Amino acid sequence: MRRLIALLSFVTVLIVSAGCSETEIRVAPYDVVMLPGQFDFGAVAVGSELTIVLVLTNQASGTAEIGNVTLGGAGGGHFVLPESFDGDLGGSATRDINLVFAPQAEGYWEDVLIVSIVNNDDPDVVEVPIRGNGVTTALRAYPELLDFGPVPEDDNEDLDVTVENLTGVDLEIWGFEIDGDEDGFSVDDPIDFDVFPWVVPANGTLELTVDYEADDLDARDAGLTLLGPDGNAWGPAIELRANDCEGSAHPGWDNDEDGVTQCAGDCDDEDPLVNPGLPEVPDLLDNDCNGLTDDTTELYDDDGDGMSEAEGDCNDDNDTTYAGAEEIADGQDNDCDGDVDEGTTADDSDGDGYTIPAGDCDDSDATSYPSAVEGEDGIDNDCNGLIDDTTSVYDDDGDGYCENEVACLGGWTIGDCNDGDDQAFPGNTEVVNGADDDCDGIVDNGTDAVDDDGDGYTELGGDCDDADPATFPGAPALPDARDNDCDGVFDEGTVNTDDDGDGFSENGGDCNDSDAGIYPGAAEDYYATAADLGDGIDNNCNLVVDEGTDWYDDDGDGFSEVGGDCDDSDVLYSPAVWDPPGDSTDWDCNGSD
Repeated sequence: MRRLIALLSFVTVLIVSAGCSETEIRVAPYDVVMLPGQFDFGAVAVGSELTIVLVLTNQASGTAEIGNVTLGGAGGGHFVLPESFDGDLGGSATRDINLVFAPQAEGYWEDVLIVSIVNNDDPDVVEVPIRGNGVTTALRAYPELLDFGPVPEDDNEDLDVTVENLTGVDLEIWGFEIDGDEDGFSVDDPIDFDVFPWVVPANGTLELTVDYEADDLDARDAGLTLLGPDGNAWGPAIELRANDCEGSAHPGWDNDEDGVTQCAGDCDDEDPLVNPGLPEVPDLLDNDCNGLTDDTTELYDDDGDGMSEAEGDCNDDNDTTYAGAEEIADGQDNDCDGDVDEGTTADDSDGDGYTIPAGDCDDSDATSYPSAVEGEDGIDNDCNGLIDDTTSVYDDDGDGYCENEVACLGGWTIGDCNDGDDQAFPGNTEVVNGADDDCDGIVDNGTDAVDDDGDGYTELGGDCDDADPATFPGAPALPDARDNDCDGVFDEGTVNTDDDGDGFSENGGDCNDSDAGIYPGAAEDYYATAADLGDGIDNNCNLVVDEGTDWYDDDGDGFSEVGGDCDDSDVLYSPAVWDPPGDSTDWDCNGSD
């Protein structure tokens, strides 16, 4: 608000009441602004600093007396004003103001640069918001991992890494540290630098080359940290790895290019047909690297009975089954001759694939055996001890009803519509559960879960009047003194309600029921930035904008007070009227007779 008042004080022509019918005209002496009007330093590394220049400008012709230029103090000491300024700032004059952001800790920091002006009726200030981001991770490297892969003894490899400056200031690298298994790793000087410091430009990059010379074949893992002028780390360490197969994705570890490295378990890295995860095939190779050759194939004796499938074992998962084995009563073709249990007490007499020891409850009936489909034939087909269970003539859920519409077993009643639910049968009481409890073909009829008025909502679904199809959750509100959308409020959003809370609805004359400052009888300059200036809005809903304010042409002569009319109640006074010389009256409102 102070800045708005300050801007208003810079209006070129001001009208000051002199306590009589005449007015005093004076010109505002100065118009002081700071350019830019706000500034963001962006990211600056903790421990470094960035200086910018703001320009204090007097845009008017008169001299401004500057009391001082200071910081508001909210920045916690992260912003520095090297020198202040006070004294006169002449018309159209400028003054450079240096401002420094020197973050001492990580985080976003904000402050206000304040210019105090003292030669005004009311002392004024110009405020410039400033902010900056202190960062500890000033550099980022990619790739973050330099994997040299397998390097032969007495050989060397080099890899490039890009170092990116995440801040808005140049950063100097004054050294580096290699921690861990550092033997063999080194960093070359960049192309543009023979000695330290190496400079990474603001928001720019620097290319580095890291070398590894292998004195032996031992695995090496280390971290490369780039250091600032005080020995501080500019960012996280770059991971260095050489001759370390574990977890490495370097293509040098996959000689046969089968997608699996030696460290990932490839037991023959010269043969692409061998690696963990490949299916075993009968080729006299250990394809899946599990230490066994041709296991799970027809060439391998999987059950250890001395015979593979290729040699005549008809079930290589059972060590009692192979060509020439003794037949026993176990439901298996032990001797692999195509007959099961022949010559034993467990012979399958009815040929249904099951013997009595194997669970056949009637070995004279080929339709009765374990896992057979139960039929409506009065027989225990699946040998579970129940006759015709799971069929329509059986009461499976025990509610006294079967599904059949003609007859049931065991004296049960016909007509069960859901024989898997003992709460669903003819004549049962319907409850709200989404099921047809009484088997009449209608779900939840007679309950609050039924949509009686056909509007798509039930009482359980939120319908507050299930006898009215125009009343349901989400229905449009109508001006009918009813809760159409079931939210507990009547007529909201219609012409009958006072939506903005100013005491008037649209039917009550409110011409904008979304703005509490607009209603019949409201002050016409309700939203004006200063008294009598008007706000360009018909606040009192009389179809006239800003009447009675300095912006309105009350006498209809084409000029308002703001437009220069010195008497807006009389059409004889306006800047457009000719003023005869020497008549002692200021007809044209120019401040003289």
